[in-house]
Amino acid sequence: MARKSGSRKPAKNEDEQLLDMISSIPEVVYQFSAEKGGAMELNFVSAQSRKIFGLEPETKDFLRLFTAHIAPECREGFLSSIQSAFDTTSEWNYEGRFIKDSGEVVWFHGHSSPVSYKNHTVFNGVLADITARKNEESRRESVIRECSESKERFQGLYEASFGGIGVHDRGLIIEANKALSDITGYVYDELIGMDGLLLIAPESRQMVMQHIESGDEHPYEAVGLKKDGSRYPLAIQGKAIPCKGKQVRVTEFRDIAAQKEVEQSLKISEERYRHLFENSGIAMVTIDDRGLISACNRECANLTGYSVKEIAGKMSWQDFMASDADLARLAEYRRLRDIDESLAPKNYEFTLKTKEGAHQYMETTVVLSPDKTEHLVVFNDITERKRAEEAIRESERRLLSTIEGSPIPTFVIDRNHRVVFWNRALAQISGIPHDEIVGTGDHWRAFYDHPRPCMADLLLDGKIEEIGKLYEGNYSPSVLVEGAYEAIDYFPRMHTNGKWLRFTAAAIRDSSGSITGAIETLEDITEGKESERQLRESEERYRLVFEHSPIGINHIDAKGRTLDANEKWGEIMGAARESFIGFNTLANIQDARMLQSIRQVLEGKPDYFEAEYTSVVSGKKSIIQFISQPIFSPNGAVSGAIGICQDITQRHLTERALRDSLREKKVLLKEIHHRVKNNLNIVVSLLGLQVHRETSEEAKYSLNITRSRIFAISLIHELLYQMGNLSRIDFGAYIRKLVTQLHGVLIDESMNIDEMINVESISLDIEKAVPCGILVSEILTNAYKHAFHGRGRGSISIEMTAEPGGYRLSIGDDGGGLPEGVDFRTTTSLGMELIRMLAETQLRGTLRHWNDNGLKYAITIPA
Repeated sequence: MARKSGSRKPAKNEDEQLLDMISSIPEVVYQFSAEKGGAMELNFVSAQSRKIFGLEPETKDFLRLFTAHIAPECREGFLSSIQSAFDTTSEWNYEGRFIKDSGEVVWFHGHSSPVSYKNHTVFNGVLADITARKNEESRRESVIRECSESKERFQGLYEASFGGIGVHDRGLIIEANKALSDITGYVYDELIGMDGLLLIAPESRQMVMQHIESGDEHPYEAVGLKKDGSRYPLAIQGKAIPCKGKQVRVTEFRDIAAQKEVEQSLKISEERYRHLFENSGIAMVTIDDRGLISACNRECANLTGYSVKEIAGKMSWQDFMASDADLARLAEYRRLRDIDESLAPKNYEFTLKTKEGAHQYMETTVVLSPDKTEHLVVFNDITERKRAEEAIRESERRLLSTIEGSPIPTFVIDRNHRVVFWNRALAQISGIPHDEIVGTGDHWRAFYDHPRPCMADLLLDGKIEEIGKLYEGNYSPSVLVEGAYEAIDYFPRMHTNGKWLRFTAAAIRDSSGSITGAIETLEDITEGKESERQLRESEERYRLVFEHSPIGINHIDAKGRTLDANEKWGEIMGAARESFIGFNTLANIQDARMLQSIRQVLEGKPDYFEAEYTSVVSGKKSIIQFISQPIFSPNGAVSGAIGICQDITQRHLTERALRDSLREKKVLLKEIHHRVKNNLNIVVSLLGLQVHRETSEEAKYSLNITRSRIFAISLIHELLYQMGNLSRIDFGAYIRKLVTQLHGVLIDESMNIDEMINVESISLDIEKAVPCGILVSEILTNAYKHAFHGRGRGSISIEMTAEPGGYRLSIGDDGGGLPEGVDFRTTTSLGMELIRMLAETQLRGTLRHWNDNGLKYAITIPA
């Protein structure tokens, strides 16, 4: 967001407003630049990266650190997707898993769009936390899948329907689709558990069995048999697949000709009966009135491990019973059947013992022959079903355990509206423990202050119309679960300060479709609602600032049409704000500089200028300061722009007047310094003339000292006049000139005094320069007069350095020093007193002196 120097204050306000907007976005906002064939450079990452991913928004290491936290199985895909978007300059979309330092897994969705900017490409994008969505999707899919599979598998096995199609296990159908029902005429519940060969015409069954037994996966044709007995040409293709540790076969049935209604008369005959008995694919035996098995089919032989010859006429039905309990039950059934056939059940389960001694669960059906001399016993191996039932029960236990440990608050009620399940998450959020609520109908206490139905209660009673009354305007049918409803409401009783909840309720149905209970899940959306409220307040604040801003603001779309403008904009442009709404700036503005700025910002580049502008709408002329900033849509395209304008006509006039006034004052002040310097020099010259007239050496010396003091002041005004800076002087240059002047005035030709000057380039203001100059003059004068008495040679050193908080001035000579017994603080010498006053009173510094091969001074001067 670079701008020219003249836009400091507006640019600062604009950047702060943009950063405020970015900080209110719940996703991580980022931007990086890329050049074709070059490296990517991250320009910006918003502070949300700290909250969502636990990473500091430092552009230097952010991308490396972020990549290092990507789950290993996602990292290669993440990097390749970024590289692909970079190479093709295209949009980037990716979903993956991020592992925080704490071990917490965060699902994220990344998106960025490329925008051409000057000679490179800028990618603007966001990283969003989609963990909640992913968890909810996974949870719902798992629950729906497990519930659906459990329900359908249990129902099909329980009804023991014979036959099969679609996916079959050893001939028994375990899954079928609707298309198969349409083709065969069997409903779904009839198909599940059916022997698949019953859907094949008898003349094709052997061929179908051969294809199945050989594992052939190629399509072939056969004759199909519908529920109504009609035949039709059929295309079949099957393939073996693994399922739960065993092989099942997926078979596709396709009607390859127009359906033909063919009625086939079924003849009840011994031959037909025998054919069905032998080739039905179902284990059957006939038992005579003595309990001896008179006949058995191949399926029975295969199932028991005995041959047909070993069974028929030689074994009884009791020989296959694996337990004494089954034998006792079978005897009781036979006794009841002898009394009255209706007293004994036709269907029962038992455990069969095979020839090898293995035990298998069987489901059997017993039918008395018309002449009541024999019983036809049909039995089916339900070992897998029993195992499946146990697996279902285990699955239900796992499901309840999962819900109990789920972070999603959940409760379940039975058909009597009593709570049967209340998980830990709901106990925590409601403050009502599990033991206090389960078994009661008081689940309303978590939400309301008086008894009233929850959504789960309404679904349980089928009172759908009541949902609209109790949750008017806040409910809708669920898009994920058929027959479920979801709503949003505020519950002041929930938690300490109340909660906004999104809740979903669904009825629970048994295998027959009857409602047996209801489940309700809750989602705490208080934070989201609070964000919505803050966003509304932010929008209201923005509108307040927009309407009452002291600067003009207008908003244009991507085609240059004005969408909005505030009152100040109209005032600056000399017309009512309404006259600008819909105004096409690109088509109507004539000013070349303004037109250039609008075109540039609609290309995605901000602009700034100050110039005289004539309003197209009103003709008003004024000098304006104009800043334009593009607005980008989520896909990175320019959707419009914001223009900020100030009328700076009066400011320009004021600045021009101030510049003229300052120039005049500088000339006047310079002239004052010049005149002061000249006047002081006249005094110095007059004192010089007086020195030549005096005969007393003491008077001459006093006059020369006075001349040196006045010259020290005059020299400062001279340097101020010469240097052009009217408030500060170069003190190093000043000291050198001052020493030269004093040497010429106070030292006669018979003496040889060396002055060693080491003064840094220090700039002092006039308030410190004058007393500091006189101080140096006084110390040097004392040295010239007293230090070298009786000597023809000597040296003086002068040093001045800048230190923290001020300056240090050191002056020393190699003369005789102060005499013994002289107290510097109490001496009545005018020179000494003047030195002390200048250092401590005028300069507010500290003064030290000591004898060390001469007299040394150290003065510290505060800045």
